[in-house]
Amino acid sequence: MPLLIFLLGPVLICLQPANLSNAQNPQSSKYEPDNIPTVDFCGLVRDRSKYEGRVVRTKVRYIVGPESMSIHDRRCAEEAWAQFDTDYREHTKEEVLKSFNQLMRPIKSNTWGGFRQAELVALGLLIHRPEGVGHLGAFKYKFIITSIEKAEPVAKEM
Repeated sequence: MPLLIFLLGPVLICLQPANLSNAQNPQSSKYEPDNIPTVDFCGLVRDRSKYEGRVVRTKVRYIVGPESMSIHDRRCAEEAWAQFDTDYREHTKEEVLKSFNQLMRPIKSNTWGGFRQAELVALGLLIHRPEGVGHLGAFKYKFIITSIEKAEPVAKEM
């Protein structure tokens, strides 16, 4: 039993959603998607000091697997650990949430599910952590998703 707790403890901690209360996020009481800037992910990490701690809209590829939840844009080398705010469902339209949940369904019920991915337009906050965040501290950025505006399958790349 102690071995199971040792192995599953980090996974459970990583899967805990963030809670951006008004004390942590003064913008949360003014949730107005029309007033949120749209920034491509590469520009977001390149100019992080301009956007860090502010809610932004960005288009990303979301990838989830047995030990990873990350977002990236294939046009740049940066990626971020993805974390969901506890209230993201309340700020996401029902049909978008349904589409997202469908895309994230495990592939096989008798395995961990493999890797799943989706193209998202998401609202959230970028946090820079040079000491590392996410599984084994492998990421220097964390993006806390506060809402999903669009969730689509990944287009086949040629």
